[in-house]
Amino acid sequence: MNENTICKNTDCVINEDDEHNEKCSICPGYYADDGLNDILFIEEAPNNRNASCDLCKKTNDIVQMKGTGQYICQNACDDEDEDDDEETEEDKYLKTLNEKELQAYEIAKSHLGNTFHLKKSNGFIDWKKTLYT
Repeated sequence: MNENTICKNTDCVINEDDEHNEKCSICPGYYADDGLNDILFIEEAPNNRNASCDLCKKTNDIVQMKGTGQYICQNACDDEDEDDDEETEEDKYLKTLNEKELQAYEIAKSHLGNTFHLKKSNGFIDWKKTLYT
């Protein structure tokens, strides 16, 4: 984010006032610490960014905490919820991709943003079919 730009979609303000009295760690502005305006919906317009949760490493429905800058799951998570030894289907599929396929995956992810869903991609669907034949 540009250092002169303030957070949008849960707006910060440039100058501190009675309502907006918490300093934002993402932008040079201030936010209202009311349980909603203390998070930035990074995947929504006008932000349109992606990140992974600092706790569980998921990459969908991520928000950024304005007070700490931490990325977390919008719907809450707990880093103890997932067993680190358990590989997801997506991880297993990604391990089967060659260098060009991985490059295409990264491009699709970056260009399509939060509208890209690996499980809905043709490659993933075809790979999954091969597991059951």
